[in-house]
Amino acid sequence: MTVTLVEITADTVRAVHADGELVGFVMLADETLRREPPSEPAEFLWRLMIAEGHQRRGIGREVLPLVLEHVCSRPGVRKFATSYVPAPDGPGPFYLGLGLTPTGEIDDGEIVLAYPRLHETEG
Repeated sequence: MTVTLVEITADTVRAVHADGELVGFVMLADETLRREPPSEPAEFLWRLMIAEGHQRRGIGREVLPLVLEHVCSRPGVRKFATSYVPAPDGPGPFYLGLGLTPTGEIDDGEIVLAYPRLHETEG
């Protein structure tokens, strides 16, 4: 068996800038990029990282709609999800406050959330 990795950063990694300054990044897992995508591909927010000195400034709250705009542009994607490790200072309240809801799934100890209104605003 030969295993290889293919770099697909153009569609899976995004830099986050605030006022022209690099302040973080977003990493997505995009099932449409698989060699054989599923019939109903999903997009998964793998990482949303904002640099410590830029946190609690509303940047993450501004980034999620931009991520959702990108996700909605992907062919056939009908589901957007993420997960987090439950911890006292973890991102759970942040994601819940942005409209993501628990799916009831636990993945490797992480609570899985989905965005239920993914295509609600499509014209």
